[in-house]
Order: sequence, then C-alpha cells, then structure tokens
Amino acid sequence: MPTIHLISHTHWDREWYLTFQQFRLKFIHLLDNVLDILESDDQFCSFLLDGQTIILEDYLEIRPDRKTQIERFIKNKRLFIGPWYVSPDEYLISPESHIRNLLAGGKICRALGGKMLVGYLPDTFGHIGQMPQILRGFQIDNACLWRGLDDHPCELEWQAPDGSRILLSYLRDSYSNAASLVTSDPEKFSSQVDDLVQSLGPYARSDQVLLMYGTDHMEPSPDLSKAVAYYQANDELYELLISNLPNYFTSVQASLASQSAKLQIMKGELRSSKHSPLLPNVLSTRIWLKQHNFTCENELLMWVEPFATWSQLLEYPQKQTAAVNAFRSGSSIVDQQPVIAYAWKLLMQCHPHDSICGTSIDQVHQEMRARFDQVDQINHELVRQGLFSISEHIDTQSSSPPNFSDGSAKMSAVIVVFNASDSLQTGLVQQKIMLEDHLGSSELLDSEGNPVVYEQAGMGSKELISMKLDRKAMKQAMNMIHEGNVAGLVIRDFKLTKQDGSALVQATLSDHAQVDNNKLKYGMGQMEAMLADPGVHEYIIQAYSDPEIEITLVARDVPPHGYRCYYLKGVATHEGNSPEPPKLNPIASRLIPIAGKLAQSPFFSRLLSGSEQKPTNKPQKMENEYFIVEAKPGDKGLVITDKRTGQILVDSNQLIDGGDSGDLYNYCPPQQDDVFTARIKSVMVDEYRTKQQLIVGYELQIPKELTRNRSKRGKVRVSVLITSTFQLVPGVPRIDIHTEIDNPAHDHRLRVHFPAPFHAEHAFHDGHFEIVQRPIGITTYDESREEPPRAEVPQCQFTAISSGGHSIMLANRGLPEVEVFINDKGNAEIAMTLMRCIGWLSRDDLTTRKGHAGPMGVATPEAQLDGRYAFDYSVIPGDGQWRTSVKHAYAFNTPFKAITTSFHIGNLLNTSSLVESSNPDFVITAIKMAEDGCGFIVRGYNNLPVSLNTTLRLFRTFKQVHLSQMDEEPLNPIPMSTQGLVALQVEAHKIITLRFVD
Repeated sequence: MPTIHLISHTHWDREWYLTFQQFRLKFIHLLDNVLDILESDDQFCSFLLDGQTIILEDYLEIRPDRKTQIERFIKNKRLFIGPWYVSPDEYLISPESHIRNLLAGGKICRALGGKMLVGYLPDTFGHIGQMPQILRGFQIDNACLWRGLDDHPCELEWQAPDGSRILLSYLRDSYSNAASLVTSDPEKFSSQVDDLVQSLGPYARSDQVLLMYGTDHMEPSPDLSKAVAYYQANDELYELLISNLPNYFTSVQASLASQSAKLQIMKGELRSSKHSPLLPNVLSTRIWLKQHNFTCENELLMWVEPFATWSQLLEYPQKQTAAVNAFRSGSSIVDQQPVIAYAWKLLMQCHPHDSICGTSIDQVHQEMRARFDQVDQINHELVRQGLFSISEHIDTQSSSPPNFSDGSAKMSAVIVVFNASDSLQTGLVQQKIMLEDHLGSSELLDSEGNPVVYEQAGMGSKELISMKLDRKAMKQAMNMIHEGNVAGLVIRDFKLTKQDGSALVQATLSDHAQVDNNKLKYGMGQMEAMLADPGVHEYIIQAYSDPEIEITLVARDVPPHGYRCYYLKGVATHEGNSPEPPKLNPIASRLIPIAGKLAQSPFFSRLLSGSEQKPTNKPQKMENEYFIVEAKPGDKGLVITDKRTGQILVDSNQLIDGGDSGDLYNYCPPQQDDVFTARIKSVMVDEYRTKQQLIVGYELQIPKELTRNRSKRGKVRVSVLITSTFQLVPGVPRIDIHTEIDNPAHDHRLRVHFPAPFHAEHAFHDGHFEIVQRPIGITTYDESREEPPRAEVPQCQFTAISSGGHSIMLANRGLPEVEVFINDKGNAEIAMTLMRCIGWLSRDDLTTRKGHAGPMGVATPEAQLDGRYAFDYSVIPGDGQWRTSVKHAYAFNTPFKAITTSFHIGNLLNTSSLVESSNPDFVITAIKMAEDGCGFIVRGYNNLPVSLNTTLRLFRTFKQVHLSQMDEEPLNPIPMSTQGLVALQVEAHKIITLRFVD
C-alpha cells in the first residue's frame, strides 16, 4: 500500500511585500500557534520551519521565555529546523556564502537540539551544479526542491561535477501542492488527498508520496490531526501519515532498495523553466544590491578572514583558540572571530531570495542598504587591524635593501603592499603617508633594492604663503574660496586667532585631499566675524602644505595571499628639483587680484603657470606593452588591438539600450521596441608614469518611459550622461573600465557589449566552485512552458569565449547577468547588463512569463534607478587558452591594499605569503580560523574537468594537517614537510577543506 507523507509546514519570506518587522509580527503569531498545537495535540506529530534558522532567532529575540519549549520539541523530533541559516538565492551569493550559511545554521541547530539533515531548497530560482557536493560536505545526502526541473519523476539522483550524488525529491507541483486541503471538512479533505495522490502517482518511482501542506506565510490548521484520523479510518487506498522530511527520505530509500530501482541522474545545474518559472532577470534587478553584496563578500573572504587569521597566528603562535585571553595594546581587537561571525550574519540577512533578488517593496531594500553599510564598516576596520598587525611583524630594518640608508636620505618610510588573490600579481596601488618634513627629491625601492616607478601627490609639510593683508585684500582672498577650494587646492584645515588688532589665519592646503565641510563651515564663520570686527585691522595669512602625501606605484610580483615591501627614500630638498606642483587653471591669476600676491611664492608661481587637460572631439589612443586602445568621436565603441596576438576588437564597450515592460522578476521587451546605441562624443587622454587613461564621454538619447498602455516606448526623449574611463597599467594584461551613468529614464535596460572577431559555440562562466560551460543561444521551445527560456545567464566574476588562437574574457564586480549571442556578422558577442529599470513588483501581462510572480499592483519606483550609478568591469583579450586569463579576472576583483609602517625588527621577511598553491587551477576560496577555534581552515577547488596535483606552501610548519568535511569535521591526516609544504592530488571539480593545527 502506498504511503502518503503529509508535511505540515510554512514557507517564510522574512521580508518581501511587507518589511521584516511586519512579517516578524506575523511569524510570532504563527509560531505561538504551532507551539500551542504541538503542546496540546500529540497526534499533530511535527511541523517544518522552512529549513532556515534565522526565523527562530527573530522569534526568540521577542519570546525568549519559549526557548525551553522549542528545544524540547526539536529534541523530540516534532519541530524540524535547519540546515540553513537563511533560504538564499543560489546564484546571487558567492560560493563560500553557501558554506557560511550552512555553518551558521548548523551552529543554531546544535544549540537548540538538532538539525534536519535535508537539503531543503523549496523556492530557489534555479540550482547551482555543485550543490550536491556542498550538501555532502555537511553530511546531507538528499535534497528537496521545486524549480529547475521539468517533466521528471518525483525521485531522482542529482550529481555534482565531481561525481557526488544525492537523492533528490522533486516537488513537481510546488512546495504548496497540498496547501488547499480543507481540514475542517474531513470528507472533502479525504477526497482532495486521493486526487493529489492520483496526480503525483504516475511520476513516483517509489511507493512513497510527498504532500506539502503549507505555503507562503501559512499557519497550521488545528484540525489537521482530526482530518488525518478520519482519512485513516475511512480510506483503504493509501496510508496517510503526518510525517517529516527525514522520515520520508528514509522510506523512499527503503522502497527503492526493495525494488532495486535505478533512478534518473540529473547532472550539474538545474535551470529548466518548463514546469516552473525561474524568474531569471532577478539577476539584474536593483543592480546596486548585487554590487554592494559583492563588495561585502569579497572583503570578508579575501581580506578580513585571511589576514585576521595570519595576524592571529603571528600574535599567538601556540594558542590558536578563539578565546584568547591576552592583552593587546592599541585599538586592535584580540579575538576577532565573534566580530567576523557577526558581520557574516548581517550580510546573510541580505541573502534570502526575495531580498538579494531585489524583488521586494522599496522599503525592504532601503533597510538592506543599512545592513550592507554596517558590514562595510566592520570590514574596513578589521582589514586595517589585520594589515597593521602583520606589518608590525615584518623585519623592515635588517631586511631593507642594502643601498637604502646611504647617508643622503632625509626621510624614509616603508610601504607594505598586500595581495589577496591566489596568484603572483602586478598592479597599481596608492598609499597615503604622513610626513612631518617637506619631501623634495625622493626615490622608491623594492625589496631587492631596485628603483620603482611611482608618482607623488603632495610634498609633506612646507610653508606656501606668509603675507599680511588689509581688510579689502582679505575680502578679495575670501572670494577666491569656492566650495573649500582656493587656487586649485583644497583647504584641509582652517584656524583663526585674534592678536592685538590682528587676525592670524592659519590654513593647511592639499592638492589631493577632500574638503572637510564641517571644519570649513566653522572656519568661514569665524572669518566673517573677524572681517566684521572693527578692532581687527590686519590679517596675517600663513598657509602650509598638507603633511600627507599620496604615493602611487606599480607593485610588481606581489606574492599570493601575501605582501611585498617598498622603501621610500627622501633626499635633501633643492628648489630646482621639487615635486611638480598640481595644475591650476591660469585664468585664476587674471580673475582674482589677490593671485598676484600669491604668485610671490615660488610654489604658487609654478602652480599658476600650469595648464588643464581638456576633452577633445579628435581620435585619441593609449598604449602599453600589451594593448593599443583607440577612441574616435562618432563611433559606437573603442578599438582594442592585442599586440601579442594581433587580435583586434572593434566596437568594444558599446552601450545599447532597449525598453523593458517587465517587472522585478522578468525582463520583457515592449511589443514595439526601439533600441538605441550610444555614440562617443568626447575623448580625453591622461598619461602618467604609472598608468594611462582614456576618458570617453558618450551621447545617448532615449525615451523617458513607456507609453501608458506599455506597448512601446514614449516619444519624449531624455539624455543619459555616460562616461567610461579605460585604464592601462604597465605589467597588467587587462583593460580596466569604470563607467558612470546618470539615469533619468524609466522602463528600460542598458547593457554593455563586447563583440568578438570570431565565432564560438560555447561560453565559459565563472560559477560556484566551478567554471560552467553553457551553449550559446537558447533551445527551441513550445508554448507549454511556464516561462520561455532566456539567453541571459548568471555569472560570478567573469565570462569567457574563445576560438582558435583568440579569446575574450569580461570580468566584473557585482554584475551577475550576462548574455552571449551570435551577432549579425556571425561572431560571438558578450552583452552584460548594467541597469534594468522597472517600476512594478509583479505583473500578469508579460510575454516572457505566464501569470504573476508575486503581489500585483505594487509599485516600486526606486527600482527605476533614478540618479547616478557606477560600474566596474575589465576586458581581458588573450590567446586561445582562455584559462590563463582566469587569474587576471580574479586579480581585477582583489586590487592591492597597502599600509605604511616604520623601520623595526620582526619575524617576517620583507616579502612573504600566508599560503600559496603551485597550480593556478587549484582556486583557494577560503582562509579562516576554524569555527571551533582550533586551528585554521584552507579551502579550495579544482576548476578543471581532470584531476590535478598541487603543492601548498605555508609561511611556517604546523604539527597537524587534516583533510576535513566542509563542516570542518576532520577526516584524514595529511603529511606536511619541514619546509611547510603540503602535496595534494585533487580530483576533477573537487572541493577540499584542510584544517591546520599546532
């Protein structure tokens, strides 16, 4: 007799068409009722809390008195929680975020009495291919999901790229397939149950049927056990149980074993939209959410955790527990692990699918911005503390270059440049240094004593102006100040003192700092009072240059997850070789009488003779050892020539805009769409010793909005202001691009295009612990689909195409939607979405989806993205071996950071690495302290379809190394050499986790 497993549950969207606090009040009501039912009705066997534990935190913050009761029901297997902390979107968060989600969820489950070992993924908008391997890493051998499959049976096997398999329960008719059961009418209830079983029966491969009694925010029925009892007493067709998911999976496995049944195997990612919509264009809704999330994740994973770990190992080499009871001088936190865990929790609160997808009401996303900002603040301070701590351990004195201290140096400093990427990298870095004395002629040396090309803004402290003015001249001087700037310099500080009929005005001026508006406002108010004071007759002006300078250098061959020291050597100042002053518009000397007195200063005489670079309407180009980049007004894009391969990319960085009559979930072109391509209007070249830039202004006129019936774009046009800055750096084989857009239009989608000079059949997309190969274009389909397939697909950090001896890779920072298509010339073209501007949460009049996807009639004006937005991406041309460009894409997303330190003795060399891999195809994704505080974790994966060998080199040896589960439970010991080397063989697409312990 078939067994029916009836699961009473709720699917809880923590924030969506209501805010978090509004939904929390509803959840308190729901869980109060659940607990009361479980307490009063023993036949109401169990309730499923949606697989996420954060809602229990939300509840217990208000109802701490019910914690003991909750713990009892969890331990007695009547309340099922976990394994997740939140129910995330799988594609819009980083690979590691999935593991942190399960770690956080597991910790809460252990504290409350037990975790449900089911990969419950009921409403995720598609599923990443490595999910089976991730779940296996947390000792979960099954999953339960709805979206991403089509006419498949209810029971399947799901296989990750490494071969890991789990049992998969396909919720064919959704996680709400039994939500409409009428428990108050037992006879009708029984008939409904039989109908549901009849519907699902043909697709079942076992004699177990799963009915999900619940849906979004649905409360349990107190009549359920009575209705089930009636069915059991009167229906002889099936056995009906109030059950739970672990019991269901155990029963399915037993049933399949008894039949020796072989299940269909699903391999890799699940992204079919035939049976349920995938809602694919959430990838680009409210794009700022994706960008901010990427920044927060990247800082935590690449900077905060690795360098906090290194700092911890240096500060307490023999005591690697989280609870370090030691005093640390200064402002650094001794035990950073709880702070890091708190930052992760704040960030994961932004990861539920209705949150990170951008598909909620505007207020929800305003509240997300505050969470992101808090994570940013924590990250910034923890990175500062970590880098400072490591720099204090570097032996900058005895390991400095031998020719550094040669007697001519007047001042010196050490700049430590850090590289958070996986590979040896060259890149641009800026560092501010506070100097007490004026720095004239100087040179910068690397750790081997070789001169380094650099640029300097600022001079250190130096007197710029010393003069006396009467009241009239002082008023003229005051008129020179505009928004905190005077003669091209920023007023950094402002101080006034009255002395016996005189006013002493002391100012600090900078050529690179920002205006401190509070100081400026206060100082200007004082100055106006002094000018109105009849007792003041004379004004003494003393101006000094800012003691802070900014050094820009190209740091070469900085080791992975490590640093390299650079040494600034100052030589006695001579007026003839002083640093070049900043440039000032020469008309200032004609417009302002007081400028003549300023010109008496040698510094200002040079400043006033400068010139200003102007945009031009003539063709311009820049060039380094790798590329020639050319821009011509009137063209649609730039021409990029790869000097190594001869490959020429034409019309690169085309900006193409079309209408969008869709909603927050799906892009939908209007029935009559007009597409507009921006044209280059102006070009400006900036050339420095450390970089070259082309600053390109685009002209784009587009309709302001759709017509009232939304069938086409309106007639009124608006100008979209677009500026793209293209940058070349010596030694870096990329063209980095920063694009700023001032958007006044609604109901449109703007994408950036990079046509290739070749045809391609497949594209390669950075994914979650793998590089996903997808065919270019979409397959044929019929009208039976719930949602037509879309060509836009998800990416993490890059997309690549190649053919023969050429390739193009487009890296990005937080821009997850991309399409690769074959253009009219028969060549492949990459189109990456920058902005998708829409004004409705959900609509039912789209041609790209059947029906609605959420509450109807909810306007979301902030999703129209009015105002200024910025985007960062990088094009990486190469030869046919596109994989060699992967390290450059990852490096683009981990630009160097630097810190200034003093000369001191330490236990680290002037160039070092925490950990490095000998094989670039083994990608390190995490370096962190272990969750239990015992040792630290290094995780990475093989991004190849074949096994590889690699050797990890650590900065010192450790007593024990264990291959571990992703939940950090040790498996097998691994030998480590006396040189700190660990040899590994990693199977194809395998994720491995190592624990190092002293």
